[in-house]
Amino acid sequence: MTISDQLIEALHRMEKSLSDIRDMLTMRTEEELQLAEGDTWLDKQQVMQMLHISDRTLFTMRKEGKLTAYTIRGKIYFRMEDIENALKGRD
Repeated sequence: MTISDQLIEALHRMEKSLSDIRDMLTMRTEEELQLAEGDTWLDKQQVMQMLHISDRTLFTMRKEGKLTAYTIRGKIYFRMEDIENALKGRD
């Protein structure tokens, strides 16, 4: 086996390991959201519609720490309780 073949094989093993780690982290995050019984979760679009705000405004709220977001598989979710608390803080 040449050095080139060994490197390719090592890269394939690393790629598989990284993929397994990503899958485990994704599953853990989803389980954590499911364990939060009683919580209502909204996606980004639902929050923007509910609050009548733009994507940029929602981004700013997140950046300023006014609203906590949770990302799962590239999709952003918000807890209804966090949204209610943020609205109370605006008064």
